[in-house]
Amino acid sequence: MSMVTIAKLHCVSCGNDFPISATRKPQHIECPFCQSRMADDMIENLYGAILSVADINHHFRKYNIERDESAFVLSVTDQEVHLAIDDIE
Repeated sequence: MSMVTIAKLHCVSCGNDFPISATRKPQHIECPFCQSRMADDMIENLYGAILSVADINHHFRKYNIERDESAFVLSVTDQEVHLAIDDIE
C-alpha cells in the first residue's frame, strides 16, 4: 500500500475547502468557489510545508517497515479558538 499526502486549503472568504495537487505546483492558486486568490509569494512556502509533511510521513512508514518502529501519520489542521487574551482591548 502506498502513502499519498493530500493537501486541502480552507478559504476563509467563502468558508469552503478545496484540494490542491501536492505534486504539481501552480503559478497561481485561487478558490474554485469564490475566486479569492492566494498571494503568489505564499505558494513556495505552501509547497515547502506540503512536501515536509509528505517527507515525514514517508519516513514514518519506511521506519515502521524496515526497523519495526511504531507507525505514525502526520496530519496538520488549524482550528480557530477563543482565548482569554482575545478579550483584552
